[in-house]
Amino acid sequence: TPGITLVLLGSEGTERLVVNGRYVVAETDSQAGNVVNLGETAQLENIQITVNSTTYIADRPEIPPGFALFVVDFQIQNVGLTALDSSNLRLSLADNLGNQYVLNPLATQLGNFPTLSGFLNANQVAQASAGYQIPLGLESDTLSWIVTNSSSGAQVYVTLPFTGGAAAAAGSAISLARVDVTTDRTSLILGG
Repeated sequence: TPGITLVLLGSEGTERLVVNGRYVVAETDSQAGNVVNLGETAQLENIQITVNSTTYIADRPEIPPGFALFVVDFQIQNVGLTALDSSNLRLSLADNLGNQYVLNPLATQLGNFPTLSGFLNANQVAQASAGYQIPLGLESDTLSWIVTNSSSGAQVYVTLPFTGGAAAAAGSAISLARVDVTTDRTSLILGG
């Protein structure tokens, strides 16, 4: 157990003062040393990770009703001396309530970069995307992107601003611009 011992020795007599100090780990935030924000570089063992941008997508026809997609575009660099198997990295997303979301292939395809896969050689840099399916009305000021090395258990948390969900709907105003009826009179098309 880490600690410190101070011994005060006087010039006279045999009296000595001994003070023992114990190292106490704060239980409030065990991840504090491994938390960065959007645009900052995090160190996870021999890996450096920087989240460059995020995208909230709610208007695609392939998204299931009641859900939206959240995409994280990031850069990863292997600063170690050996190749890194990217399958050892678990990428997840968490909201303020602690709900965790796993990678979603559809959402990841909509990112600006391909999925992280294969080996990352020493000093190699890669751009990748990770996408998640989240509830449409999610109310959370921030989201945490969590990168875990499954072989060692080491983790990094990236705090991401979240303006989607209810916040996006609250700030929007919809006005009707046009109304069209199809020629076969079976559909009404509203534009706004």
